[in-house]
Formats: sequence, C-alpha cells, structure tokens
Amino acid sequence: MTFKKEFPDIHDFLEYVCTFEEAEHEKKLYSSLEVFLTEKLSTSSLLIYSYPYKRKEHPSKDNYFQYFRNHWNRKKVGKEIKENELLGIFDKIIETGGPLKKWKKVKKFYLIPVGETPKQQLVGIFKSDRELDPKMIDFMVTFCNTSMKRIKRWKEVRKIESLIHLDDVTSLFNQRKLLKDLDLAIKRHAETKEPFTVLFIDIDHFKQVNDGHGHLVGTQLLADMAFLLRKVLRESDLIYRYGGDEFVMIVQDCPPNVAKNIGERILKAVEGHNFEIIANDQIDQSGKFKLTVSIGVAGFPQNAQSRDDIIAIADQVMYQAKESGRGRVCFADNEFEETDKNATTGCK
Repeated sequence: MTFKKEFPDIHDFLEYVCTFEEAEHEKKLYSSLEVFLTEKLSTSSLLIYSYPYKRKEHPSKDNYFQYFRNHWNRKKVGKEIKENELLGIFDKIIETGGPLKKWKKVKKFYLIPVGETPKQQLVGIFKSDRELDPKMIDFMVTFCNTSMKRIKRWKEVRKIESLIHLDDVTSLFNQRKLLKDLDLAIKRHAETKEPFTVLFIDIDHFKQVNDGHGHLVGTQLLADMAFLLRKVLRESDLIYRYGGDEFVMIVQDCPPNVAKNIGERILKAVEGHNFEIIANDQIDQSGKFKLTVSIGVAGFPQNAQSRDDIIAIADQVMYQAKESGRGRVCFADNEFEETDKNATTGCK
C-alpha cells in the first residue's frame, strides 16, 4: 500500500504489464499502451511516427511530414496534438543526430523509442499536463522494446510458416494465404478499428500474350509483373497471386481514397515499364512488351463486412475498370448492400 502511495505511476504501470496480453502485432501493442496512458495517466492519445536512421541532408520544415511518417493513430493528428506542436517535437528529434535511444521530454510532450524496422526508427509521442515518474517512463521504454523484439520473432516464425503459401511462378503469397490474412485483418479491425483496403489487379489482354507468344513467355511476364508490383508496396502491405493473371493487394491501415492513389501509382509504374523477354533454350524469341492493368479498389468496413464480400466487390469493380477502357483504377463509392452488389463506382 505504501509503494502505491509513494510511486503511483510505477504501481499502475506494473499492474498494466502484469495483465498485458501478449501481442502478435505491433499495432495491438500500441492500442493497449494507449488505453493505459489515457485511462490511468490521463495523457493525450498516443501517436507513433517513423523516420529513417540515416539521412543525406537535414530535412526542411516544409517536408517534415514526408520525413516523419505517421505509423499509427493518423486520425488523432491535429486534434489533441496539433501539427505545429509536432514540428517542434520533430526539431528535437533531428537534434539527436540519429536514432532516439532514450526517452526525451519536450515541454509537456514525452518522446519514447518504441521499436524499429530495418531502416526506420519508431517513436511514440504523447502529452501529459503533469510530470510523470521518470522511472515509470524508463520501464515503459524497456517494455516496448522487449515487446517489439517478441513481435519480430513472431513475424519471423510466421514468415517461415508462410513458405508453404508461396506461389511457384511469382514467389508471391497464394490464394490460401490471402484468405487467411483477410480473416486476420478483419479480426484486427474488430480489436483496433484499423481499416484496410483490397486492390484487385488484372493484366489487360494477357490471354492474347499467351496465345500469341506461348505460355513460357507468359510465365516470365507474370514473374516480372509480380516483381514490379512488390516495388510499389510499403513494408506493411501484402500482395498475392490470386490465380492466372490476377493479383490482390491488402493495404493495411488505409482507407479506399488513399489506396486509390496507390492504384494510380501502380498504373503509372506498369505503363512506364518495358517487360523484356530474353531468348533461351526454352524460349526462341526475345523482345519487349508493354502491358497495362485494370484495378478495382474496395475498403473494409466501408464497402464490405466479410472476407468473401470484399474480394467479390474488388473483383467486380476491377471489371468496371475493364469495361471503362482498361488501364485504369476504379473504386467502390458506396456501401454495397447485401442483396445488391451493383453499387456506384468511380474510375480514373
């Protein structure tokens, strides 16, 4: 009882750690930590930002929000923590000259290192109107780093397990893995309210390539297309070969209007790329091919409420792109009713 009175913050945090359910995904960790901060310590919401370990030059304030990218809790930016306040915080991080190894306090704001990716530092930012116990913040940093290492090991195990879910031609995940990951994304939405978007991608006139040049050429083009699509993805996004010349992307923590921009980048990347076939013992011809794709975009939960629905809707919207002239991206504008899948779509 004396310990609780003398060190209330530490007591509350240790109680939180003892009841914490092990997270298999970093965003579940962040969500749980935010609940503790806001409910037990009466802080602001928790924002997570990423920034590169190394930089070629000092970023200007005009491009701070390109250099520091919101990694989690985008909707809270500008509400409890204003953008001009974030600029001041970013200045202090820049002053460190490298990764943030220890937590820092900037006026009423606490900056804590919460993990890393191969190229990015992750920093948590929250605001407190009262002084928090420094020892408790030390414990919080240790807890976050330990949890992130555990999550990384989980990811490595899942990566090994996923080898059985790879497509032989493209080395992308296969349809079975897609269905499993959609179930996980829907479960994660139920826990964290994180939206996600599905992009259904089909190569235009691919049957003519197969018929005119043979399946070996078609197979090589599929592998090259898969490589190109991977380059457009963020580290957290996922891509699958759905079947034939169809691909599916899951863009996490992203509403359809933002994912539409990703679709447009894919269009430009494919249209600007020369797909080259080199003659060999099996292929007796060489040459360059220009391809285009049609893309359908649908979001969860905006446009669908189940795994099967979001695939069907994205697929249908993709066909709308083909009917509108091919080489374009279409997106579901309105929610699709359970009994009527003919919702309005928008194309660009």
